Amino acid sequence: MHIKIKILFIFFILFFIFALPVAASEIQQITFVVGQPSYLVNDQIKPMDAATFIENNRTYVPVRYLGEALNARINWNQKTKMVTLYLNNNRVDLNIGSKIITVNGQTNQMDVAPVLKNNRTYLPARPIAEAFFFKVKWEKEGSKVVVFPPEKPAETNVLSETKGNSKENESEETTLELKTSEENSLTKTTVTAFQPIIDYKIFKLTAPDRLIIDLYDIRPGNLPPMVIVNFEVVSQVRVGWFNRNPDITRLVFDLNKRAFYRSCLSEDKKTLTVEIFTPKPGEEKLVVLDPGHGGSEPGAVGPTGLKEKDVNLDVAKRVKEILASQNIKTELTREDDNYVGLYERSGMANNLDAGLFVSIHMNAHKNRDVNGTSVFYYCYYNEQKAEEIVRQEKSKELADITQQNLLNLLGLKDRGVQQANFAVVRTTNMPAILVEAAFISNYAEENLLTQEYFRQKIAQAIAQGITDFIITQKA
Repeated sequence: MHIKIKILFIFFILFFIFALPVAASEIQQITFVVGQPSYLVNDQIKPMDAATFIENNRTYVPVRYLGEALNARINWNQKTKMVTLYLNNNRVDLNIGSKIITVNGQTNQMDVAPVLKNNRTYLPARPIAEAFFFKVKWEKEGSKVVVFPPEKPAETNVLSETKGNSKENESEETTLELKTSEENSLTKTTVTAFQPIIDYKIFKLTAPDRLIIDLYDIRPGNLPPMVIVNFEVVSQVRVGWFNRNPDITRLVFDLNKRAFYRSCLSEDKKTLTVEIFTPKPGEEKLVVLDPGHGGSEPGAVGPTGLKEKDVNLDVAKRVKEILASQNIKTELTREDDNYVGLYERSGMANNLDAGLFVSIHMNAHKNRDVNGTSVFYYCYYNEQKAEEIVRQEKSKELADITQQNLLNLLGLKDRGVQQANFAVVRTTNMPAILVEAAFISNYAEENLLTQEYFRQKIAQAIAQGITDFIITQKA
């Protein structure tokens, strides 16, 4: 009897040792061994009901246990085959069979895709761990993947608005100075770095409205996480470390109303000036949105059967909704799944005396590896009237602005702004472009196009391109 009690006592001790979770701050090392149905956290054995394996020279781990090891929360959408992991206010989205990984809304490409085997989802260990800023090491001897938690970054100093800082602080190359002021309803912000700002992105998000500035290879230093300004257009500015390794500092301007912006980088690339303001009074000219294809003409069809005509219409309706929230009038060349001729589309825009025409499409290629984003416009200068030359030049401006917004929000390959002889952009009387947002023929991008959040991103980018173009014409 005493022996049985001792055995039970030992069993419960072992159970609690292996069952108790390890806090993220206490994690020193996580080890997955290929072929083993278990993993180690700080030398504690954690059993799995599946084993780690190698495929395409990458180590795959069951998503449930990879999430548990990193202390991440996991959500699985059976319908869309999407895996979402959450950890420390960071979010990672992936899809079975897709090499696209979306980290905090920014899209990147992996060299392998998540897989489904025996009704279990497996993720490549390295890109997932690194998305949450863990460090990953492969040990060939023993076939081990070793994951280390992120190191706390060294503290950096920031140049304050007062003078008299030490020479040591002045030489710091990873700090920022931020100044914000308001004059005549215009918010002016200067961001000064103590090293050149080589790369940055500015874009707007809605619901709620906010302007985002991402500074690459720059650290925020000791800037306060929030500055309340209570200006007419801007309510507050938030500053944070959006990403580490590489460093990305993100500035978020919370907006009180619809606003536009202008930006300028100084010659030495150390000072970025951004002006945020409301558009001038008066309604904008009508914008005609053209969802490509429809009815008996499905357009391109993806590898799993997704039809271009359906995606085009959904995105166009989203653009219309965004523009309507900014009091910009819009009309669609088709409201449902019906056929509309090419010349009917441009004819409708001409008859309505529209100010802009934007045709929305998804691209396709016989080579399913081809991918990326592009915008087309019509250009033919020979023997053209002066007003037609101006229209073509304005079309190029609209194409450039829209392409940049698409690249900022989608993160896909840049296939550039291109000239084309498409009927819908050739026969309109106003500036006109044709957007090819992504390749529906590409496995990964077709998968993205099935996702509501990605279609909304396309719509946001197109709408932002339109509003940015409108304000440049008024400046």
